[in-house]
Amino acid sequence: MGFPSALPDETLYSRLIRYQMLTGLNPETLAINFFGRKRVSIHPFLTIGANRVAELAKEDVNSILKNQTLGHFFAFFLPKYKKQIFSKLLQDDAAAAFRACQLSNFKNNEPPLIKYCPDCAKEDIQNHGVSYWHLFHQIPGIDTCPHHSLNLIKVNCSENRTFPAYFLPDPSQKSEVSSYESSEFAGYVKTYFARILSTESYSIESLKERIRHSGYGLGNSRFQTGRLCKDLHLFSQCLNNTSASLLISSPMEVRYLFFLLKGGVSQHPIKYLLLEFLLSRVIVHSEPVIKVRNEAKSIAEENIEEKCVKLLNKGLSLSEISKITGKSRCYLRGLAYKRNIELESRPKKVTPEYRAIILMFAARGFHRKCIAEHLCISTGSVEQVISSVPELVTRRKRMKYESKRRRYKLQILRSVEANPQAIKQDIRNACPNAFYWLYRNEKEWLNKTMPLALKPSPPRKMQLK
Repeated sequence: MGFPSALPDETLYSRLIRYQMLTGLNPETLAINFFGRKRVSIHPFLTIGANRVAELAKEDVNSILKNQTLGHFFAFFLPKYKKQIFSKLLQDDAAAAFRACQLSNFKNNEPPLIKYCPDCAKEDIQNHGVSYWHLFHQIPGIDTCPHHSLNLIKVNCSENRTFPAYFLPDPSQKSEVSSYESSEFAGYVKTYFARILSTESYSIESLKERIRHSGYGLGNSRFQTGRLCKDLHLFSQCLNNTSASLLISSPMEVRYLFFLLKGGVSQHPIKYLLLEFLLSRVIVHSEPVIKVRNEAKSIAEENIEEKCVKLLNKGLSLSEISKITGKSRCYLRGLAYKRNIELESRPKKVTPEYRAIILMFAARGFHRKCIAEHLCISTGSVEQVISSVPELVTRRKRMKYESKRRRYKLQILRSVEANPQAIKQDIRNACPNAFYWLYRNEKEWLNKTMPLALKPSPPRKMQLK
């Protein structure tokens, strides 16, 4: 009986299992026929036996290793171990190939796992008559199916290492929906994985160049590592089921990027892909910071806002709308002010006439407390009316900025006049808040106002008598 041909994106591991099912032979007999020994360990994505399969199926052994195992994937990101990886796979030495891929050095203490998507398994049965293990699903760190946005089901295959028998995905299992970011990242990796097959090796220098073009560069040799770590950490928090050992643990973990960009230090491929995906999002959106918010969630928020507007126009009370939509009364009242919708539940004193008076006083620069006292209403009611007009909010922010600028400048001037002999450090210690705020926003004025730097005088030499 001939060896079964490979199905789309099928692993060599899966083909061996289907061959065992077609022949009906027990695992020990097949192990002796394939490898000449009864006990043999077969890895789910670094599968040995390519020579024997190529002989039976009359296929190219290099094509089998490249397209049906993850040997080429690890060789791409670890170019100095490339020859060792392929030579050990061709020698049917699974343990040595595992070590050559540096998997034992990536702090991954999980047992051997094999992953699948139940929806993909159902489609495989409909299209090919059998479910099988997909190669892309086996990439370490990828735990989401990009086609169905489902979390991949993980199966411990440590008990099926010796030529597995009848071990194929179970389509009856249920899986949870993954986060939007996990699905987007899996889709990006799938596209990147297809490009790897026609590329020699990964280039750290090209990665550094992309970082500079994305707005994280500081000259030719430095990077804004703090901002890059913060953005990478924000995105990592949205990946719901990726192993924590592969993600950056905090926005201050600079060494995570240091080892990635240093070169010569073996790093897990998924770390490079996380950084590549971050840079691709920055380039596409032309933004210095990646948008890690769920886009589907923002669309849902817009739909809820429109629903609230419709209910407000129908004249329902704020309590009824709050129960239907789950939004607070303050949110609904502010939305009504923005859309100029009359509210039945509005306090009697805040009438349209009062609202017009509040906006008039606010436009003339009166403080909200003064307006509230004049109209005998609460400060919160005045604040809510003012906040519904974006122009007034912008103007108030500008006035607050100008007030703080004048106040801090006065503090510095008084401190300099009160201490004529003081140096810059003394002024900074006397009013630190004013100094640092002006240093960020009014640096030129601050440098002109601060005392001039004194020329240091060397100590006098001692004369020997």
